[in-house]
Amino acid sequence: MGGGNTARYFVSASYTEDQGMYNTDQTLRDDYDTNANYKKWNYRMNVDIDITKSTLLKLGIAGSLAKRNSPGLADNEMLWGMLFGYNPIATPVYYSNGYAPISHRDNVNKLNPWVASTQTGYNEDWQNNVQTNVTLEQNFDFITKGLKFVGRFGYDTDNSNWINRHRQPDLYKANGRRQETGEIVYEKMFSAYDMTQSSGSSGKRREFLDLLLSWERAFGNHHGGVTFRYTQDSEKRTVDIGTDIKNGVSKRNQGLAGRFTYNWNYRYFVDFNFGYTGSENFAPGNQFGFFPAFSLAWNVAEESFVKNNLKWMNMFKIRYSHGKVGNDNIGDNNRFPYLYTIATTGYNSEGKPNYVYNWGFGDYGKSFIGTHYTQMASNGITWEVATKDDLGIDLSLFNDKFTATVDYFHEKRTGIFLTREFLPDITGLESKT
Repeated sequence: MGGGNTARYFVSASYTEDQGMYNTDQTLRDDYDTNANYKKWNYRMNVDIDITKSTLLKLGIAGSLAKRNSPGLADNEMLWGMLFGYNPIATPVYYSNGYAPISHRDNVNKLNPWVASTQTGYNEDWQNNVQTNVTLEQNFDFITKGLKFVGRFGYDTDNSNWINRHRQPDLYKANGRRQETGEIVYEKMFSAYDMTQSSGSSGKRREFLDLLLSWERAFGNHHGGVTFRYTQDSEKRTVDIGTDIKNGVSKRNQGLAGRFTYNWNYRYFVDFNFGYTGSENFAPGNQFGFFPAFSLAWNVAEESFVKNNLKWMNMFKIRYSHGKVGNDNIGDNNRFPYLYTIATTGYNSEGKPNYVYNWGFGDYGKSFIGTHYTQMASNGITWEVATKDDLGIDLSLFNDKFTATVDYFHEKRTGIFLTREFLPDITGLESKT
């Protein structure tokens, strides 16, 4: 870090590596590594520039690159499940003739943990993200003291990809010994297959804008503040979007918020705030919701009769708040529920028509192929609203040696999005929302 009177910079980088704790097959070491391993590189660069005495420009970029290696059957619940569920004397690591063992008890096959961790290939995962932002801070003290503007724009990318290379040796179980020779009888349970490969990737980018205008001022015992904030956010999948058009459409949110605060001599407090928020999940006319809230508080400890007689009481605040908040997440990644979708169903692999319409012939009716709704349009859906009330007490005694907070909280939700499960199948609806 360094700089001068008008510009300052900061640069940092770090590297961490976590080694795995599994033993490996040294005969495979020159070909590939089956052990668990995690490497991560982090970096950050910031520059602050004083454009004027009251104008500050900030530029920042940060990111990370991570690489993870794991055994073919992974080092998560699958391998550890085998390890904890395997009898250590059920089989050797290898049979004396070089066969790879598998435990078979109660009609359940359990792979030898050594084989699972060293003979099933390996996996590689990469993750990288970049976060960039530009911030402009403007002090408006020359207009009125305490007035300030902060504008921030950011652009983030997040990508990941993986390659799985899996293989398997022949797996045998021992079925006792031959009575004549004492030779162990082996039964092949699974045949070997050579290394196979599969891969996948995902990626997204995000753009956001945050504008904040605030003013805080004190006039004697009167303390007040006003804040307005505008935000908009756009997130878009960039990799593996498939054929569904909406996967390539950005997820967007927009909102305006405001807050007004006032207290007199830190004794009586009044706050009011609101949010006017828009979501892509609702039809035009229902996209925006208004969510107000207010709070009142009285710090009894600041009253003169308490200060003069109960000096050991530092704070005794009684407060009450009431407000509403909105939720546009209707679950199951259900985007644009106000639009209907239609599909045509044909025949299945057995040459029979897939279920679409049921007209009551026979025990379960007769199915016909045809065009049908896969999602019904829910034009009236809008914000789920939670109305919250809170009554609380904050207490501090004996120079903060004893503190306590007690709250009574009540919440009621309305407008919860539900799926109807009572429509008869004769309607031919795949979606019942």
